[in-house]
Amino acid sequence: MTTSSAEGGPAGAAYPDDGPIAQKLRKLDAKLGMAEQVVLFGLLSIVVLVATVQAVANKLFGKSFLWSFEIIRDGVFAIALLGAAFATHQQRNLSMDLVSRRLPPRGRMVLRLLLSLFTIFVAGLFLWAGEHLRRQVTLETHAHTIPMWAVAAMIPLGSALIIVHSVIQLVIDIEYLARGKLPPERERTGH
Repeated sequence: MTTSSAEGGPAGAAYPDDGPIAQKLRKLDAKLGMAEQVVLFGLLSIVVLVATVQAVANKLFGKSFLWSFEIIRDGVFAIALLGAAFATHQQRNLSMDLVSRRLPPRGRMVLRLLLSLFTIFVAGLFLWAGEHLRRQVTLETHAHTIPMWAVAAMIPLGSALIIVHSVIQLVIDIEYLARGKLPPERERTGH
């Protein structure tokens, strides 16, 4: 995973054209992204460890742990939702590189603003639906290793984090636009 500096970009990157609002928002976004990265690493470690224990127990002893399947399934679900939030922090979850390559810099900025608004709208729908689902499963009485409300809470949590990152990036872009400057763009790769 890529580490982020206090400025919110790749390690060591600085944005000298940032205004005071953008600087503060990048620091906040970087801290939030670092926390997400730590949680993602922890979840991935747990999933891999439990899967390894399950595989070894199954192959060597013919023993299967029912709780392991639930931990792996719910862990992967949480990784997917928090990973989407981290991808938003890295500005890598919704990209239209094929279109944006043909646009001038200001056109790319407008496209990025529109994509941020679209992302906020869709994540808002997921937040609403996820919260509705979380409330519904709190009424379940089945025994689970991990409570279903905690698993369902990953949907509104991941959605809220996506919204926060998108709003931060949107405000930074708007600040640049208001000052008549172009915000820095992430490096484009060949894929």
